[in-house]
Amino acid sequence: MKQEIYLETNRLYIRKITEQDDQYFLRWLTDPEVTTHVGGPRPEKSIKETIDRALKNWAELGFGPGMVISKDEGEVVGVSGISKVDIEGNDEFDLGYLIDKNHWNKGFAFEISSGIVNKASSHNLSALTAMIHPKNTISIRIVDKLGFNFEKSVNQIGGKGVSDPINLYKHKISS
Repeated sequence: MKQEIYLETNRLYIRKITEQDDQYFLRWLTDPEVTTHVGGPRPEKSIKETIDRALKNWAELGFGPGMVISKDEGEVVGVSGISKVDIEGNDEFDLGYLIDKNHWNKGFAFEISSGIVNKASSHNLSALTAMIHPKNTISIRIVDKLGFNFEKSVNQIGGKGVSDPINLYKHKISS
């Protein structure tokens, strides 16, 4: 079955997540190194919840997190997209990404995030947020290059408290 491409950049494209992508999430979300700045490894049982949240975004909004594919190899290199998230009681549209550690330091996070920021105006969004752990200096540099500005530290995401405050960055979308 051919998947519809949501977004395409020079080296990458994003397709909608499917339930068959659980193998990638299992590998990424149980890896302590990959999850260092996103709360640490998750239990295997949370993988289905993660995929269900992504599919809910697609069903309700027509967009959401998707699988990032390398055009050259045809290989899944990560996940990225926009999710609707409750941040301290406010619905925000949050840019997120996770790149497979075998593909770190290739510029994929910046490339795909740049494409998503550019596409956000087609969804009639006024702003995007990015939630980043204060020690994740690489992601902070990426959103800085994309024009995001630090807004505040947050202590509640999705109606739940977080163990460490997370930095919230915001980018105004021009229409």
